[in-house]
Order: sequence, then structure tokens, then C-alpha cells
Amino acid sequence: MSIKILKQRNNQTILLLFLYVFFLFIRAPDILIQGRFWAEEGNIFYVNAYNMNPLHALFVVYGGYINLGASGATLIARFLHIPLEYAPYVTTFTGLFFQILPIYLLLTAKDEWLGPFHIRLLATLLLLFVPESSEISLQSLHIQFHLTLACAFIALLKTDAQYQRWFKLMLLFFAPLCGLLPIILLPIYLIQFINDKNYRRIEQFFALFLGSLIQLAFYLYNIKFNIDINSTTIARQGHFSFADLCSVIYVRDLVFPFLGHRYDVIIKIIVKIYYELQAHHLFIPILIIIGLSLVIALICMIKYSKIRSLLVFLITICLVIFFVVYGVIGKTILFAYPYYLNNLETSMIIMADVFHHLEINQVSIKSCVITCIFLGGVSSIFILYPSTRKAFILYITALLTLSLAVYGVIGGTIQLVNPYFTERYTFLSQALFAIMILHFSISLPKTGKFITNIVILWLLIVGSFNFFQLLPEAKDGGGHIWKQELQKWKQNSDYRPKIWSSGWYIVVPEQFSNSIFAPKK
Repeated sequence: MSIKILKQRNNQTILLLFLYVFFLFIRAPDILIQGRFWAEEGNIFYVNAYNMNPLHALFVVYGGYINLGASGATLIARFLHIPLEYAPYVTTFTGLFFQILPIYLLLTAKDEWLGPFHIRLLATLLLLFVPESSEISLQSLHIQFHLTLACAFIALLKTDAQYQRWFKLMLLFFAPLCGLLPIILLPIYLIQFINDKNYRRIEQFFALFLGSLIQLAFYLYNIKFNIDINSTTIARQGHFSFADLCSVIYVRDLVFPFLGHRYDVIIKIIVKIYYELQAHHLFIPILIIIGLSLVIALICMIKYSKIRSLLVFLITICLVIFFVVYGVIGKTILFAYPYYLNNLETSMIIMADVFHHLEINQVSIKSCVITCIFLGGVSSIFILYPSTRKAFILYITALLTLSLAVYGVIGGTIQLVNPYFTERYTFLSQALFAIMILHFSISLPKTGKFITNIVILWLLIVGSFNFFQLLPEAKDGGGHIWKQELQKWKQNSDYRPKIWSSGWYIVVPEQFSNSIFAPKK
């Protein structure tokens, strides 16, 4: 790779990372501007950083395992003497750092299929919009999910003698120290070693294995001696069934990404746009523009082998015309979106059937049939088209992580089909399936490329709609502004600053009692 091309690609990487962070910012600006502790981040780990000796605070067992991400971030805040007012920024930006790691690995990879800029752009947008991520965004408590995704990408990408070698090894060692989920990737690395016959895969396997060994030691020791500081019993499901897995895949990997959390809202907005266009006599002209663009795109894709991104480009131009040139459309979206978004009595009919069956301990035949068709279809692609098999690692990892989620979910499988909740359990499968489809878009024959490009475009449209639908605690800490909460504490030393949704607060460590932030007595 020439110096000029390398510099150009580095600039593109910086641009795409900026785009990724920018959208995270505009989705929840108050978190990055004002700071926020997410639940146990402040209530447990930040307090422990001051009330325990450093070694104990670092390796404290909470929820059955150690979490060096959360404990390490709060210890950094302590030993850097970060003022109490600014402490949440440490955990927030720690979370941001690990959140961008998976996309950074893809953007800087040397794999040929990730070479074209439009592929890396689509990878960025897919990882940004498709997975439900608000529950694990901008906080250190759940970085194990981002690290697991990063480890899955390391298994997917080519190994290199020097390039990012030590960085990836450190990442693989650290990932299981933040949670149990990365441990499930150990057989994936063994499979990759068998396929690649590359000793660096064994090197990566042992890095992940050593971290997993430490985590499992604490996990098993806790089972025997109960050293968990969490006094509340966590009711994990503790069993697995294929029917439950099918229900979760149907709702979280098919219905949500393709129809949205509030698909009825999208339909109402589309209907309203249609009537606005009819009223302004714009429907037929715009329909003609879109139709001609699609025909031209199809002809070009059939005739020219190197214009894989033309369809996405032309449809994007159509959308620009659709939403920008004709201001009436933008006006319609502006007013229709918040109205329907606040119309909370709308129901998710498709999901309701699965939810009802789980509630009464019955199997949803519909979800099982549709999921089996989906899984069979994807499996047949890998069998029929050898060029797609590189993405098989993403497919099997998605199923493994989702199976573990079904087994270990708190509150039972019914929680996994509940919209806006338990997003962390399904984030990985949604992200991995999205990148798998992206790989299909360049490895399948022309017809397959055409179909997958349409699928990708639709996922991005629906995903961009889902992306901005947040619960209050994910948007601004449930309305609790950290600095205002500290002001209340300064006025009343018995006050416990609220840090998240209702019921979550922080007991300010005694070390701050004599600081400039302490209440006046």
C-alpha cells in the first residue's frame, strides 16, 4: 500500500470515526456535556473505589464476575484526583473509547473486502444504526459487549506479523476480565486456527484463554464461597430451549431491525407523507424520479462489474431529492415524528403474539417457523456460495452469544422480547448479522449483491429511526443532572444524589466531606 493511499485511508478512518461519535453525541448530548453515572457505575463501583483498598476494588465480584472495565475506570477517577463534579466524565469517555473499538478494527483492517471506502462507510453506519445500543452506550459498566464484538472481529480479520498484533492480544486478554461473555469465543478461535493454519491464531487463543481463566477462577470461587458484594439475588433463567432462541431471533433480529420498535409509527408517517405529496401534486414526479433511478442502477449493476455501490449511491440521491429539495416532506417529518412517537398507546402487533406465548409458557409456532426459514436460508448461502464462508464466523458467533443470553438472561426469555429493555443481550447478534449481510453484498453473485444492497439500505432507514428512540435514562440519566444533584448534596449532607432512573443514587464517599464540594455545616 503506497504512502499516498495509506494517508488517504487514515483520513477516511478519522472521518468515519468522527461521524460515528457525532451521531452518538446528537442522540444523547446531555450525557457527554453534563456527565452521567449509569446505575452500578456510581452506586457500586465508584463508591467502592473510595471505600475499599485498591486491589479489592479492582477485583471486586459483582453479579457473579469481576468487571475491570467499571472498577478500573472508577479507580482511575480516584487516583487521578478527579473532582466529584467531573467523575462521571471518566466512566462516560471510558465507555466511549471501548464503544468505538469494534468499528476501529474494521476501518483499519487490511482485509481486501474492507478496502473500498463505501464498504467501510456502510460498516460504520450499520454498526451505528442497526444494533440496539442505548443500554450499553457511553458507560463503562457494559463494555464487555463491545469487547466481545471486537474479539469477534479480530477472529474474522486476517492476522499480521506486526500490524496491531500486541494491541489485539491485549484486547483479547482484557475482554474476559470485564465479563463472562467473551469466554464463549474460545472455540471460535480454535476453529479459526484449524482453518487458517496460522500460529498467530493460537497466540490469540491463549491471550483470550488466560483472561478467561482469571475470570472463571473468580466466578467459580464466588459460587463456592459467595464473595459477591451484591446482596440481591439475581434470578437468571438458567436453562435453554430452541423455541426460546427462535422467539428472540424473530423479535430482536428480524422484526426490530426490519420493521422498527414502532413500525406502526413509520407506517403512519409514510401515509401522512403520501397525502402531503398528493396535496402538493408532487407524488407522481417523485415516483418517476425514483423509478428511473432504480432502473438505471439495475442496468449499470448488470453491465458493469465494478459498480457495486451505484445502487446505494443513486437511492441516496433520490432520498436527498425526496427529503431536501421538496421542503414539504421535511416539514411533514418534522411534525409527524414527535407526534406519533409520543402516541404511547400504539401497540406492536407482531411482537405481541410472541410475548403472549412466552407469558403463558407456550411456544410461538409463527416465530419458530419464520426463524427456521431465516436460519436455513443463511446456512444455505454458506453452503452454495464458498465465497461467503468467511462471514460464517460472524453467523456462528451471533448464535452462540444469543444462546448464552437466552440461558443467562435476568428475568427469563420474556425480557428479551420486551422493547427498549435488555438491549445488551441482543446487541451482539444484531451487529454481527448486519456485518454478515455487508459481507454478502460483496461476496455473492450479482443478483445476491443487488438484494443485499436493498436489505442494507432498508436496515439503515429503519435503524436510523430506531436510533433516536431512547428511554429517559439512556438519553439524559432519567432527567437527573449530575451537577444539580451535587448542589442539592452540598445544601444537605444527608441527600443522596440521584444518578439514573428512579431508585438509583450514590452515597457520596466520606473522603469528599472535607473537600471544597462538601456541605457547609
